[in-house]
Amino acid sequence: AHNLTDVKVIVDKHKSGFKESREGWLDVLSYLRKGKVTTLIACDLSRLHRRALHAIRFAEDYIVRRGVNLVLLHEQVDLATAAGKLQYQIMGAANEFHRNVTSEKTKRAMAHKRGKREKTGGTVPYGYLAVGKTLVPVPEELEIIAYMAKLKAEGHGPTAIAARLTTMGYLTKTGLRHWSAAVVRRILLGTGRGEQRKVA
Repeated sequence: AHNLTDVKVIVDKHKSGFKESREGWLDVLSYLRKGKVTTLIACDLSRLHRRALHAIRFAEDYIVRRGVNLVLLHEQVDLATAAGKLQYQIMGAANEFHRNVTSEKTKRAMAHKRGKREKTGGTVPYGYLAVGKTLVPVPEELEIIAYMAKLKAEGHGPTAIAARLTTMGYLTKTGLRHWSAAVVRRILLGTGRGEQRKVA
């Protein structure tokens, strides 16, 4: 449609336009810097940017200043006009707003699930067992966590606590008798990424 003959297709599959470090996007910027691009085509602005400020800076530094024709297939934008520039800015702000709203909804949903002790993905934290989507407390493991907290309150560090647990024969989530300081630290911090077992 734009009489282009030498076309380079760049794809960032399953990667959000919010991330500036995605490989395909960095390739696009490299081509633009080298002055090898006359026209940049994208499905829509969200595939280029999810942040309004970044979208505006990109348009100024890479499109307008370098005389590149930007084509957004799902929108009609002409950056050579004042109206087109305003439309572009509004779309950038709208994309960022949509992304932020989605993020907030996801955080609220995950917090609600955690409040109901439902599994939210990944691995099961020490002290619990997953039964379906619900996290069920494991009394023996919770007692060990309480013991860890007691030792910490007495001034013992993760290495000393790990040695004490190993000596006393307590088992890790995966059934090991040897405890590491890293596992103890993660459990005490409540990250739930210590010695854990996967749940199907």
